[in-house]
Amino acid sequence: MPPTARSHLPPARGPPPPCPDDDELLPFASAGPLPSWIAARSGSLVDLSLARNDIEGELTALGGTRLMIATAHSNPKLCGMIPASVRYAKGFNTYGTRLGQPC
Repeated sequence: MPPTARSHLPPARGPPPPCPDDDELLPFASAGPLPSWIAARSGSLVDLSLARNDIEGELTALGGTRLMIATAHSNPKLCGMIPASVRYAKGFNTYGTRLGQPC
């Protein structure tokens, strides 16, 4: 299953940064680092599904998120610190990753 992100931007927050439309399922590549638009959209992400792919690197770009649901398990190239906003999201676990260990 390809990784996806779901974004929701309340109307009071103003226009979003340039990236895919709000309230859409936003698929991206199943290998490599997180796409750059994730950091630009971090304030409006609510759901991030990375499980069972080949995503690599750190999740530090997600530090400003308020994720309600996050999956990242079974990505052996994910490593580094886990932002609190990700760690406490529903469904998050580090099985099959190197999250929490140095990159």
